[in-house]
Amino acid sequence: MKKTFLIMLASFACPAAFGADIAAESKIDAVTVFPDRADVTRSAAAELPAGRHTIVFDGLPAGLMTDSLRVSGKGDAAFVIGSVETKEIHTTAPAVAREKEIRDKIAALRDKSRYIDAQIAAAETGKTFLQSLSRAPAAGSNDAKAAAVSPEAWQNAWRVIQNGMDSLGREVIDKQIQARAVTDEISALNARLREISTGRKSYKQVRVNVEAVKPVKARLALQYRIFGASWNPLYEARLDSARETVDIVQSGTISQHTGEDWNNVALTLSTARPFAATQPPVPSPIWVDARSKQPEPVAYGDTMTMARSAASSKKMMMMSNFAVDAGMEAETAAVGGSFDAETASADAVGTEFSGVFAIKGTANVPSDGAQYRFNIGTYPSKAEIRAETYPAADASAYLIATTVFNGELPLLSGDIALFRDGAFIGNSHLDMLRPNEKLHLAFGQDEKIRVTHTVLGGETSEAGVITRENRKEALSKTAVQNLHNRPMKIAVYEQLPVSRNSDVSVKIVKDKTTDGYVANPNDRIGLLKWESVWQPREKREIEYGYAVSWSKDKILTGL
Repeated sequence: MKKTFLIMLASFACPAAFGADIAAESKIDAVTVFPDRADVTRSAAAELPAGRHTIVFDGLPAGLMTDSLRVSGKGDAAFVIGSVETKEIHTTAPAVAREKEIRDKIAALRDKSRYIDAQIAAAETGKTFLQSLSRAPAAGSNDAKAAAVSPEAWQNAWRVIQNGMDSLGREVIDKQIQARAVTDEISALNARLREISTGRKSYKQVRVNVEAVKPVKARLALQYRIFGASWNPLYEARLDSARETVDIVQSGTISQHTGEDWNNVALTLSTARPFAATQPPVPSPIWVDARSKQPEPVAYGDTMTMARSAASSKKMMMMSNFAVDAGMEAETAAVGGSFDAETASADAVGTEFSGVFAIKGTANVPSDGAQYRFNIGTYPSKAEIRAETYPAADASAYLIATTVFNGELPLLSGDIALFRDGAFIGNSHLDMLRPNEKLHLAFGQDEKIRVTHTVLGGETSEAGVITRENRKEALSKTAVQNLHNRPMKIAVYEQLPVSRNSDVSVKIVKDKTTDGYVANPNDRIGLLKWESVWQPREKREIEYGYAVSWSKDKILTGL
Protein backbone atom coordinates (compact mmCIF):
# COMPACT_ATOMS: atom_id res chain seq x y z
CA MET A 1 0.00 0.00 0.00
CA LYS A 2 1.45 3.33 -1.02
CA LYS A 3 1.95 5.86 1.69
CA THR A 4 0.41 9.27 1.03
CA PHE A 5 2.34 12.34 2.08
CA LEU A 6 0.76 15.72 2.71
CA ILE A 7 2.50 18.52 0.89
CA MET A 8 4.88 20.92 2.53
CA LEU A 9 4.12 24.42 1.28
CA ALA A 10 7.24 26.53 0.83
CA SER A 11 8.83 29.07 -1.46
CA PHE A 12 11.99 28.24 -3.35
CA ALA A 13 15.23 29.53 -1.92
CA CYS A 14 16.97 30.26 -5.21
CA PRO A 15 15.95 30.64 -8.85
CA ALA A 16 17.49 27.40 -10.10
CA ALA A 17 16.59 26.19 -13.55
CA PHE A 18 13.29 24.39 -13.98
CA GLY A 19 12.53 21.39 -16.12
CA ALA A 20 10.02 21.35 -18.94
CA ASP A 21 6.50 22.61 -18.26
CA ILE A 22 3.97 19.96 -17.31
CA ALA A 23 0.50 20.63 -18.72
CA ALA A 24 -2.21 19.96 -16.14
CA GLU A 25 -5.29 18.25 -17.53
CA SER A 26 -7.61 19.67 -14.89
CA LYS A 27 -11.33 19.39 -14.33
CA ILE A 28 -13.75 21.12 -11.99
CA ASP A 29 -14.57 18.93 -8.99
CA ALA A 30 -16.51 21.22 -6.66
CA VAL A 31 -18.23 24.61 -6.70
CA THR A 32 -19.58 26.68 -3.83
CA VAL A 33 -22.02 29.30 -5.07
CA PHE A 34 -22.64 32.50 -3.10
CA PRO A 35 -25.38 35.03 -3.82
CA ASP A 36 -22.99 37.04 -6.00
CA ARG A 37 -19.99 34.85 -6.86
CA ALA A 38 -18.58 31.31 -6.73
CA ASP A 39 -15.60 29.41 -5.36
CA VAL A 40 -14.31 26.83 -7.84
CA THR A 41 -12.05 23.85 -7.08
CA ARG A 42 -10.15 22.21 -9.92
CA SER A 43 -8.04 19.08 -9.64
CA ALA A 44 -5.31 17.63 -11.83
CA ALA A 45 -3.13 14.54 -11.69
CA ALA A 46 0.53 14.88 -12.63
CA GLU A 47 3.56 12.61 -12.62
CA LEU A 48 6.50 14.68 -11.40
CA PRO A 49 10.07 13.60 -12.22
CA ALA A 50 12.71 14.40 -9.66
CA GLY A 51 13.75 18.05 -9.72
CA ARG A 52 12.03 21.36 -10.24
CA HIS A 53 9.12 21.70 -12.61
CA THR A 54 6.25 24.02 -13.49
CA ILE A 55 2.72 22.65 -13.64
CA VAL A 56 0.62 24.75 -16.03
CA PHE A 57 -3.14 25.19 -15.65
CA ASP A 58 -4.19 26.64 -19.00
CA GLY A 59 -7.43 28.08 -20.37
CA LEU A 60 -8.82 29.35 -17.07
CA PRO A 61 -11.48 32.09 -17.20
CA ALA A 62 -10.23 35.67 -17.46
CA GLY A 63 -12.52 36.70 -14.59
CA LEU A 64 -10.61 34.55 -12.12
CA MET A 65 -9.66 36.62 -9.03
CA THR A 66 -5.91 36.17 -8.74
CA ASP A 67 -5.79 37.15 -5.07
CA SER A 68 -8.12 34.24 -4.26
CA LEU A 69 -5.86 31.53 -5.74
CA ARG A 70 -5.00 28.64 -3.45
CA VAL A 71 -2.99 25.55 -4.39
CA SER A 72 -2.81 22.33 -2.39
CA GLY A 73 -2.19 18.70 -3.13
CA LYS A 74 -0.79 15.35 -2.12
CA GLY A 75 1.20 12.54 -3.62
CA ASP A 76 2.81 9.17 -3.01
CA ALA A 77 6.02 10.93 -1.96
CA ALA A 78 6.93 14.29 -0.50
CA PHE A 79 7.19 17.30 -2.79
CA VAL A 80 7.16 21.06 -2.33
CA ILE A 81 4.81 23.65 -3.81
CA GLY A 82 6.61 26.93 -4.35
CA SER A 83 5.50 30.11 -6.04
CA VAL A 84 2.27 30.44 -8.00
CA GLU A 85 2.28 32.71 -11.05
CA THR A 86 -0.69 34.03 -12.98
CA LYS A 87 -0.61 35.28 -16.55
CA GLU A 88 -3.27 36.72 -18.80
CA ILE A 89 -3.01 35.35 -22.33
CA HIS A 90 -4.58 37.43 -25.11
CA THR A 91 -5.94 35.76 -28.23
CA THR A 92 -7.52 36.87 -31.48
CA ALA A 93 -10.38 34.38 -31.13
CA PRO A 94 -12.91 34.16 -28.27
CA ALA A 95 -11.33 32.63 -25.20
CA VAL A 96 -14.38 30.54 -24.33
CA ALA A 97 -14.31 27.31 -26.34
CA ARG A 98 -18.07 27.02 -26.79
CA GLU A 99 -18.33 30.65 -27.86
CA LYS A 100 -15.63 30.08 -30.48
CA GLU A 101 -17.40 26.92 -31.64
CA ILE A 102 -20.70 28.77 -32.14
CA ARG A 103 -19.01 31.68 -33.93
CA ASP A 104 -17.27 29.21 -36.27
CA LYS A 105 -20.62 27.56 -37.02
CA ILE A 106 -22.19 30.93 -37.77
CA ALA A 107 -19.32 31.83 -40.11
CA ALA A 108 -19.66 28.48 -41.94
CA LEU A 109 -23.42 28.95 -42.30
CA ARG A 110 -22.95 32.46 -43.68
CA ASP A 111 -20.54 31.06 -46.27
CA LYS A 112 -23.13 28.41 -47.13
CA SER A 113 -25.75 31.14 -47.46
CA ARG A 114 -23.56 32.99 -49.97
CA TYR A 115 -23.15 29.80 -52.04
CA ILE A 116 -26.92 29.34 -52.06
CA ASP A 117 -27.41 32.98 -53.11
CA ALA A 118 -24.97 32.42 -55.99
CA GLN A 119 -26.91 29.32 -57.11
CA ILE A 120 -30.18 31.26 -56.97
CA ALA A 121 -28.62 34.06 -59.04
CA ALA A 122 -27.39 31.52 -61.63
CA ALA A 123 -30.85 29.95 -61.90
CA GLU A 124 -32.46 33.38 -62.26
CA THR A 125 -29.99 34.17 -65.07
CA GLY A 126 -31.01 30.95 -66.85
CA LYS A 127 -34.68 31.93 -66.54
CA THR A 128 -33.92 35.36 -68.01
CA PHE A 129 -32.13 33.74 -70.95
CA LEU A 130 -35.05 31.38 -71.66
CA GLN A 131 -37.48 34.28 -71.45
CA SER A 132 -35.43 36.16 -74.05
CA LEU A 133 -35.56 33.10 -76.33
CA SER A 134 -39.33 32.93 -75.98
CA ARG A 135 -39.60 36.50 -77.24
CA ALA A 136 -37.15 36.09 -80.14
CA PRO A 137 -39.57 34.46 -82.67
CA ALA A 138 -42.16 37.17 -82.11
CA ALA A 139 -39.58 39.85 -82.77
CA GLY A 140 -38.54 38.17 -86.01
CA SER A 141 -41.96 37.03 -87.21
CA ASN A 142 -41.57 38.86 -90.56
CA ASP A 143 -38.45 36.95 -91.35
CA ALA A 144 -38.95 34.43 -94.15
CA LYS A 145 -36.99 31.74 -92.38
CA ALA A 146 -39.11 32.08 -89.26
CA ALA A 147 -42.25 31.78 -91.33
CA ALA A 148 -40.94 28.58 -92.89
CA VAL A 149 -40.55 26.79 -89.54
CA SER A 150 -43.02 23.96 -89.19
CA PRO A 151 -45.62 23.90 -86.36
CA GLU A 152 -43.95 20.81 -84.93
CA ALA A 153 -40.65 22.70 -84.62
CA TRP A 154 -42.41 25.57 -82.85
CA GLN A 155 -44.00 23.12 -80.42
CA ASN A 156 -40.66 21.45 -79.70
CA ALA A 157 -39.01 24.83 -79.12
CA TRP A 158 -41.72 25.99 -76.75
CA ARG A 159 -41.59 22.66 -74.92
CA VAL A 160 -37.84 23.02 -74.40
CA ILE A 161 -38.32 26.55 -73.04
CA GLN A 162 -41.23 25.46 -70.85
CA ASN A 163 -39.30 22.54 -69.36
CA GLY A 164 -36.26 24.72 -68.80
CA MET A 165 -38.32 27.40 -67.03
CA ASP A 166 -39.99 24.74 -64.87
CA SER A 167 -36.68 23.15 -63.89
CA LEU A 168 -35.00 26.47 -63.12
CA GLY A 169 -38.06 27.73 -61.22
CA ARG A 170 -38.07 24.63 -59.03
CA GLU A 171 -34.34 25.03 -58.43
CA VAL A 172 -34.85 28.64 -57.30
CA ILE A 173 -37.61 27.59 -54.89
CA ASP A 174 -35.50 24.73 -53.48
CA LYS A 175 -32.55 27.04 -52.94
CA GLN A 176 -34.77 29.67 -51.29
CA ILE A 177 -36.04 27.00 -48.88
CA GLN A 178 -32.44 26.05 -48.09
CA ALA A 179 -31.54 29.72 -47.61
CA ARG A 180 -34.45 30.19 -45.21
CA ALA A 181 -33.35 27.16 -43.17
CA VAL A 182 -29.80 28.50 -43.00
CA THR A 183 -31.08 31.93 -41.90
CA ASP A 184 -33.18 30.32 -39.16
CA GLU A 185 -30.20 28.30 -37.96
CA ILE A 186 -28.03 31.42 -37.87
CA SER A 187 -30.70 33.23 -35.85
CA ALA A 188 -30.87 30.36 -33.35
CA LEU A 189 -27.08 30.29 -32.99
CA ASN A 190 -26.98 34.06 -32.51
CA ALA A 191 -29.57 33.75 -29.74
CA ARG A 192 -27.49 31.03 -28.13
CA LEU A 193 -24.38 33.17 -28.53
CA ARG A 194 -26.04 36.07 -26.74
CA GLU A 195 -26.70 33.74 -23.79
CA ILE A 196 -23.14 32.51 -23.36
CA SER A 197 -21.01 35.25 -24.91
CA THR A 198 -18.51 36.88 -22.58
CA GLY A 199 -16.82 38.97 -25.24
CA ARG A 200 -13.45 38.05 -23.76
CA LYS A 201 -10.47 37.38 -25.98
CA SER A 202 -8.14 36.48 -23.16
CA TYR A 203 -7.78 33.77 -20.55
CA LYS A 204 -5.77 33.16 -17.41
CA GLN A 205 -2.85 30.78 -17.12
CA VAL A 206 -1.72 29.62 -13.68
CA ARG A 207 1.82 28.28 -13.31
CA VAL A 208 2.61 26.30 -10.16
CA ASN A 209 6.31 25.74 -9.40
CA VAL A 210 7.04 22.46 -7.63
CA GLU A 211 10.09 20.49 -6.55
CA ALA A 212 10.40 16.76 -5.90
CA VAL A 213 13.37 14.83 -4.56
CA LYS A 214 12.25 11.71 -6.39
CA PRO A 215 9.48 10.91 -8.91
CA VAL A 216 6.02 11.58 -7.49
CA LYS A 217 2.51 10.75 -8.58
CA ALA A 218 0.80 13.93 -7.42
CA ARG A 219 -2.70 15.32 -7.40
CA LEU A 220 -3.09 19.09 -7.15
CA ALA A 221 -6.14 21.13 -6.22
CA LEU A 222 -6.51 24.68 -7.53
CA GLN A 223 -9.08 26.89 -5.82
CA TYR A 224 -10.18 30.32 -6.98
CA ARG A 225 -13.06 32.75 -6.74
CA ILE A 226 -14.92 34.16 -9.72
CA PHE A 227 -17.77 36.57 -10.36
CA GLY A 228 -20.54 35.91 -12.86
CA ALA A 229 -22.33 33.30 -10.77
CA SER A 230 -25.20 33.61 -8.31
CA TRP A 231 -28.00 31.73 -6.63
CA ASN A 232 -31.37 32.86 -5.34
CA PRO A 233 -33.70 31.09 -2.94
CA LEU A 234 -37.11 30.02 -4.15
CA TYR A 235 -39.85 28.72 -1.90
CA GLU A 236 -43.16 26.93 -1.95
CA ALA A 237 -45.67 26.96 0.91
CA ARG A 238 -48.07 24.02 0.73
CA LEU A 239 -51.08 24.18 3.03
CA ASP A 240 -53.05 21.03 3.87
CA SER A 241 -56.18 22.44 5.49
CA ALA A 242 -57.50 19.00 6.52
CA ARG A 243 -54.31 18.04 8.36
CA GLU A 244 -53.64 21.66 9.39
CA THR A 245 -50.03 21.53 8.24
CA VAL A 246 -47.80 23.76 6.15
CA ASP A 247 -44.79 22.40 4.26
CA ILE A 248 -42.13 24.95 3.33
CA VAL A 249 -40.21 23.65 0.30
CA GLN A 250 -36.88 25.39 -0.27
CA SER A 251 -35.09 25.38 -3.62
CA GLY A 252 -32.22 27.31 -5.12
CA THR A 253 -32.01 28.68 -8.64
CA ILE A 254 -28.47 28.95 -9.94
CA SER A 255 -27.21 30.81 -12.97
CA GLN A 256 -23.65 31.36 -14.08
CA HIS A 257 -21.87 33.15 -16.87
CA THR A 258 -18.27 32.52 -15.89
CA GLY A 259 -17.09 31.10 -19.19
CA GLU A 260 -16.64 27.51 -18.00
CA ASP A 261 -19.26 24.79 -17.62
CA TRP A 262 -19.72 22.99 -14.33
CA ASN A 263 -20.18 19.35 -15.28
CA ASN A 264 -20.66 16.59 -12.70
CA VAL A 265 -19.49 18.77 -9.83
CA ALA A 266 -20.14 18.64 -6.10
CA LEU A 267 -22.36 21.68 -5.70
CA THR A 268 -22.80 23.69 -2.52
CA LEU A 269 -24.96 26.77 -1.94
CA SER A 270 -23.86 29.27 0.68
CA THR A 271 -26.01 31.94 2.31
CA ALA A 272 -22.97 34.03 3.26
CA ARG A 273 -22.41 37.35 1.47
CA PRO A 274 -18.62 38.53 0.90
CA PHE A 275 -52.78 37.09 -9.91
CA ALA A 276 -55.68 37.90 -7.50
CA ALA A 277 -54.55 39.20 -4.16
CA THR A 278 -53.16 36.45 -1.97
CA GLN A 279 -53.47 38.34 1.27
CA PRO A 280 -55.85 40.89 2.74
CA PRO A 281 -55.13 44.58 2.27
CA VAL A 282 -53.41 46.19 5.24
CA PRO A 283 -54.63 49.79 5.40
CA SER A 284 -52.51 52.62 6.71
CA PRO A 285 -53.76 54.73 9.63
CA ILE A 286 -56.32 57.42 8.76
CA TRP A 287 -54.78 60.61 10.07
CA VAL A 288 -57.12 63.56 10.59
CA ASP A 289 -56.08 67.13 11.19
CA ALA A 290 -57.53 70.62 11.34
CA ARG A 291 -56.24 73.94 10.05
CA SER A 292 -57.36 77.51 10.29
CA LYS A 293 -60.14 78.57 7.94
CA GLN A 294 -58.23 81.81 7.20
CA PRO A 295 -55.06 81.06 5.22
CA GLU A 296 -51.91 82.44 6.80
CA PRO A 297 -49.77 84.73 4.64
CA VAL A 298 -46.57 83.16 3.38
CA ALA A 299 -43.44 84.62 1.89
CA TYR A 300 -42.67 84.27 -1.81
CA GLY A 301 -39.88 81.78 -1.16
CA ASP A 302 -42.15 79.65 1.03
CA THR A 303 -44.79 79.70 -1.69
CA MET A 304 -42.32 78.39 -4.23
CA THR A 305 -41.16 75.70 -1.80
CA MET A 306 -44.74 74.61 -1.17
CA ALA A 307 -45.43 74.54 -4.91
CA ARG A 308 -42.42 72.34 -5.54
CA SER A 309 -43.44 70.08 -2.67
CA ALA A 310 -46.98 69.79 -4.02
CA ALA A 311 -45.71 69.02 -7.52
CA SER A 312 -43.39 66.38 -6.11
CA SER A 313 -46.23 64.81 -4.13
CA LYS A 314 -48.45 64.77 -7.21
CA LYS A 315 -45.69 63.11 -9.23
CA MET A 316 -45.25 60.45 -6.56
CA MET A 317 -48.97 59.73 -6.56
CA MET A 318 -49.02 59.26 -10.37
CA MET A 319 -46.13 57.15 -10.51
CA SER A 320 -37.29 22.77 -13.00
CA ASN A 321 -35.06 21.84 -14.62
CA PHE A 322 -33.10 19.66 -12.18
CA ALA A 323 -29.52 18.80 -13.14
CA VAL A 324 -28.64 16.59 -10.20
CA ASP A 325 -27.92 13.00 -11.01
CA ALA A 326 -28.47 11.24 -7.72
CA GLY A 327 -28.63 7.78 -9.21
CA MET A 328 -32.23 7.24 -8.12
CA GLU A 329 -34.04 4.23 -9.53
CA ALA A 330 -37.78 3.68 -9.66
CA GLU A 331 -38.97 0.44 -8.11
CA THR A 332 -42.28 -1.23 -8.86
CA ALA A 333 -43.99 -3.70 -6.55
CA ALA A 334 -44.48 -7.22 -7.84
CA VAL A 335 -48.27 -7.11 -7.63
CA GLY A 336 -49.70 -3.98 -9.23
CA GLY A 337 -48.29 -1.47 -6.73
CA SER A 338 -45.67 1.26 -6.99
CA PHE A 339 -43.46 3.42 -4.79
CA ASP A 340 -43.34 7.20 -5.01
CA ALA A 341 -39.88 8.58 -5.71
CA GLU A 342 -38.41 10.59 -2.87
CA THR A 343 -37.07 14.08 -3.47
CA ALA A 344 -33.40 14.49 -2.63
CA SER A 345 -32.62 17.19 -0.07
CA ALA A 346 -29.41 19.07 0.59
CA ASP A 347 -27.28 18.52 3.67
CA ALA A 348 -27.43 21.72 5.71
CA VAL A 349 -24.52 22.91 7.84
CA GLY A 350 -24.06 26.32 9.38
CA THR A 351 -24.53 28.85 12.11
CA GLU A 352 -27.64 30.65 13.27
CA PHE A 353 -27.28 33.37 10.64
CA SER A 354 -25.64 31.69 7.65
CA GLY A 355 -24.93 28.24 6.34
CA VAL A 356 -24.24 26.02 3.38
CA PHE A 357 -26.44 23.53 1.59
CA ALA A 358 -24.64 20.61 -0.05
CA ILE A 359 -26.71 19.40 -3.01
CA LYS A 360 -26.92 15.62 -3.09
CA GLY A 361 -25.28 13.83 -5.98
CA THR A 362 -23.45 15.69 -8.71
CA ALA A 363 -24.75 18.65 -10.66
CA ASN A 364 -24.43 20.23 -14.08
CA VAL A 365 -24.66 24.01 -14.57
CA PRO A 366 -23.63 25.24 -18.04
CA SER A 367 -22.21 28.72 -18.50
CA ASP A 368 -25.22 29.99 -20.42
CA GLY A 369 -26.89 32.37 -17.99
CA ALA A 370 -29.98 30.15 -17.73
CA GLN A 371 -31.52 29.33 -14.37
CA TYR A 372 -31.18 25.82 -13.00
CA ARG A 373 -33.23 24.75 -10.01
CA PHE A 374 -32.07 22.43 -7.23
CA ASN A 375 -34.02 21.14 -4.27
CA ILE A 376 -32.63 22.07 -0.85
CA GLY A 377 -35.15 20.72 1.63
CA THR A 378 -38.70 20.52 2.96
CA TYR A 379 -39.77 21.74 6.39
CA PRO A 380 -43.15 20.36 7.53
CA SER A 381 -44.91 21.88 10.55
CA LYS A 382 -48.29 22.18 12.21
CA ALA A 383 -50.26 25.34 11.49
CA GLU A 384 -52.98 27.40 13.09
CA ILE A 385 -55.58 28.23 10.44
CA ARG A 386 -57.84 31.25 10.70
CA ALA A 387 -59.48 33.87 8.50
CA GLU A 388 -59.16 37.65 8.40
CA THR A 389 -61.36 40.26 6.79
CA TYR A 390 -61.06 44.02 6.36
CA PRO A 391 -64.65 44.63 5.20
CA ALA A 392 -64.42 48.38 4.64
CA ALA A 393 -61.59 47.84 2.13
CA ASP A 394 -62.51 44.41 0.74
CA ALA A 395 -65.63 42.42 1.61
CA SER A 396 -63.76 39.12 1.42
CA ALA A 397 -62.22 36.80 3.97
CA TYR A 398 -58.63 35.63 3.56
CA LEU A 399 -57.23 32.35 4.83
CA ILE A 400 -54.22 32.78 7.12
CA ALA A 401 -51.91 30.02 8.35
CA THR A 402 -49.50 30.63 11.23
CA THR A 403 -46.64 28.23 11.80
CA VAL A 404 -43.23 28.12 13.47
CA PHE A 405 -40.22 27.57 11.22
CA ASN A 406 -38.40 24.47 12.47
CA GLY A 407 -35.38 24.47 10.16
CA GLU A 408 -31.80 24.58 11.41
CA LEU A 409 -30.63 27.46 9.21
CA PRO A 410 -32.19 30.83 8.38
CA LEU A 411 -34.18 31.19 5.17
CA LEU A 412 -33.06 34.11 3.02
CA SER A 413 -35.72 36.42 1.68
CA GLY A 414 -37.16 35.38 -1.67
CA ASP A 415 -40.26 34.69 -3.72
CA ILE A 416 -42.68 32.08 -2.44
CA ALA A 417 -45.40 30.23 -4.36
CA LEU A 418 -48.55 29.47 -2.39
CA PHE A 419 -50.50 26.21 -2.72
CA ARG A 420 -53.73 25.50 -0.85
CA ASP A 421 -54.78 21.84 -0.80
CA GLY A 422 -52.73 21.22 -3.93
CA ALA A 423 -54.09 24.19 -5.91
CA PHE A 424 -51.82 27.07 -6.86
CA ILE A 425 -53.11 30.29 -5.27
CA GLY A 426 -50.53 32.90 -6.19
CA ASN A 427 -47.12 34.30 -5.34
CA SER A 428 -45.90 36.31 -2.41
CA HIS A 429 -42.60 37.31 -0.81
CA LEU A 430 -40.90 35.72 2.16
CA ASP A 431 -38.80 37.96 4.39
CA MET A 432 -35.73 36.50 6.05
CA LEU A 433 -36.86 33.82 8.49
CA ARG A 434 -34.77 32.47 11.34
CA PRO A 435 -35.24 29.18 13.19
CA ASN A 436 -38.10 29.14 15.71
CA GLU A 437 -39.63 32.34 14.32
CA LYS A 438 -43.33 32.57 13.60
CA LEU A 439 -44.44 32.75 10.00
CA HIS A 440 -47.81 34.14 8.89
CA LEU A 441 -48.86 33.13 5.38
CA ALA A 442 -51.94 34.29 3.50
CA PHE A 443 -53.47 31.67 1.17
CA GLY A 444 -55.93 33.79 -0.76
CA GLN A 445 -59.65 34.37 -0.41
CA ASP A 446 -61.78 31.90 1.53
CA GLU A 447 -64.94 31.47 -0.52
CA LYS A 448 -66.64 29.59 2.32
CA ILE A 449 -66.79 32.67 4.51
CA ARG A 450 -69.41 35.17 3.40
CA VAL A 451 -68.79 38.82 4.28
CA THR A 452 -71.30 41.63 3.72
CA HIS A 453 -70.38 45.21 4.61
CA THR A 454 -73.02 47.94 4.84
CA VAL A 455 -72.37 51.65 5.38
CA LEU A 456 -75.16 53.04 7.56
CA GLY A 457 -74.15 56.65 7.26
CA GLY A 458 -74.18 58.82 10.38
CA GLU A 459 -75.03 62.24 11.69
CA THR A 460 -73.11 65.40 10.87
CA SER A 461 -73.59 68.56 12.94
CA GLU A 462 -72.00 71.97 12.65
CA ALA A 463 -71.04 74.36 15.40
CA GLY A 464 -73.54 77.05 16.27
CA VAL A 465 -74.32 79.52 19.00
CA ILE A 466 -74.47 76.85 21.68
CA THR A 467 -71.94 74.28 20.44
CA ARG A 468 -68.40 75.29 19.57
CA GLU A 469 -67.49 72.09 17.71
CA ASN A 470 -68.34 70.36 14.46
CA ARG A 471 -69.14 66.67 14.72
CA LYS A 472 -69.18 63.86 12.13
CA GLU A 473 -70.37 60.34 12.80
CA ALA A 474 -69.68 57.19 10.71
CA LEU A 475 -71.65 53.97 11.21
CA SER A 476 -71.35 50.56 9.53
CA LYS A 477 -72.44 46.97 9.92
CA THR A 478 -70.63 43.81 8.83
CA ALA A 479 -72.29 40.39 8.55
CA VAL A 480 -69.98 37.36 8.60
CA GLN A 481 -71.13 33.78 8.03
CA ASN A 482 -69.02 30.63 8.31
CA LEU A 483 -70.06 28.21 5.55
CA HIS A 484 -67.40 25.64 6.45
CA ASN A 485 -68.39 22.32 7.98
CA ARG A 486 -66.04 22.98 10.88
CA PRO A 487 -65.50 25.81 13.35
CA MET A 488 -63.33 28.67 12.08
CA LYS A 489 -61.51 31.39 13.95
CA ILE A 490 -62.31 34.65 12.18
CA ALA A 491 -60.92 38.13 12.82
CA VAL A 492 -62.78 41.23 11.61
CA TYR A 493 -60.79 44.47 11.35
CA GLU A 494 -62.13 48.02 11.18
CA GLN A 495 -60.28 51.30 10.96
CA LEU A 496 -60.49 54.03 13.58
CA PRO A 497 -59.24 57.47 12.50
CA VAL A 498 -56.23 58.71 14.47
CA SER A 499 -55.95 62.34 15.51
CA ARG A 500 -52.68 64.19 15.52
CA ASN A 501 -54.10 67.53 16.55
CA SER A 502 -55.42 68.51 19.96
CA ASP A 503 -58.30 70.31 18.24
CA VAL A 504 -59.55 67.01 16.76
CA SER A 505 -61.18 64.34 18.91
CA VAL A 506 -61.99 60.78 17.77
CA LYS A 507 -64.21 58.53 19.87
CA ILE A 508 -65.89 55.18 19.42
CA VAL A 509 -69.69 55.37 19.59
CA LYS A 510 -70.12 52.78 22.33
CA ASP A 511 -73.85 52.19 22.00
CA LYS A 512 -73.47 51.57 18.26
CA THR A 513 -70.37 49.36 18.44
CA THR A 514 -70.32 45.63 19.18
CA ASP A 515 -68.37 44.75 22.32
CA GLY A 516 -65.34 42.47 22.39
CA TYR A 517 -62.94 44.43 20.22
CA VAL A 518 -59.21 44.97 20.76
CA ALA A 519 -57.75 48.37 19.92
CA ASN A 520 -54.41 48.66 18.10
CA PRO A 521 -53.81 44.86 17.91
CA ASN A 522 -50.13 43.95 17.67
CA ASP A 523 -49.31 47.68 17.82
CA ARG A 524 -51.11 48.34 14.53
CA ILE A 525 -52.29 51.89 15.11
CA GLY A 526 -55.77 52.82 13.99
CA LEU A 527 -57.25 49.31 13.90
CA LEU A 528 -59.90 47.52 15.91
CA LYS A 529 -60.16 43.73 15.91
CA TRP A 530 -63.05 41.41 16.73
CA GLU A 531 -61.86 37.81 16.84
CA SER A 532 -63.64 34.65 17.92
CA VAL A 533 -64.65 31.20 16.70
CA TRP A 534 -67.63 30.88 14.34
CA GLN A 535 -69.40 27.55 14.44
CA PRO A 536 -70.41 25.83 11.16
CA ARG A 537 -73.12 27.86 9.36
CA GLU A 538 -73.07 30.47 12.13
CA LYS A 539 -73.76 34.07 11.12
CA ARG A 540 -72.95 37.16 13.18
CA GLU A 541 -73.25 40.89 12.73
CA ILE A 542 -70.68 43.38 13.96
CA GLU A 543 -71.75 46.98 14.33
CA TYR A 544 -69.22 49.78 14.42
CA GLY A 545 -69.40 53.51 14.85
CA TYR A 546 -67.05 56.38 15.55
CA ALA A 547 -67.41 60.15 15.85
CA VAL A 548 -64.94 62.90 14.98
CA SER A 549 -65.24 66.34 16.59
CA TRP A 550 -63.20 69.43 15.73
CA SER A 551 -63.13 73.13 16.49
CA LYS A 552 -65.46 75.27 14.45
CA ASP A 553 -62.60 77.55 13.38
CA LYS A 554 -60.72 74.61 11.85
CA ILE A 555 -61.13 72.65 8.62
CA LEU A 556 -61.04 68.87 9.01
CA THR A 557 -58.68 66.98 6.71
CA GLY A 558 -58.16 63.26 6.23
CA LEU A 559 -61.80 62.19 5.91
